[in-house]
Amino acid sequence: MPDHRKALEAALATARATVATLEAALAEFDRNEGDPWLDLTAAAQAVPLRRETLARWAREGRLQAVEAERGRLMTRRSWLDAALASRPARVRLAEGEDGLAALVRAGQLKRAKHRTAQ
Repeated sequence: MPDHRKALEAALATARATVATLEAALAEFDRNEGDPWLDLTAAAQAVPLRRETLARWAREGRLQAVEAERGRLMTRRSWLDAALASRPARVRLAEGEDGLAALVRAGQLKRAKHRTAQ
């Protein structure tokens, strides 16, 4: 009889873990209800980037994505927005300005402080 009790307790523990997993998935679904899933083609149409760029970003870890059926990559709109926000802004050169000076002006590169020998 004790073996049956152990088996039932193990089954009950498994069922409780399954319920907890399902409750977490339901809570995640509720949080993301207004955050649609996009395949990379739809994501590329929503932003000024090519699908291949988004695929590369997903491979590099710059864009959070999950693999759906047949290897298709899917992302959420909020994940896409986060990847775009972390992308460095492009810096346009002023006439006669070199690239390093433009990066310093844009705040993307700090000017080195030179030490004088004493």
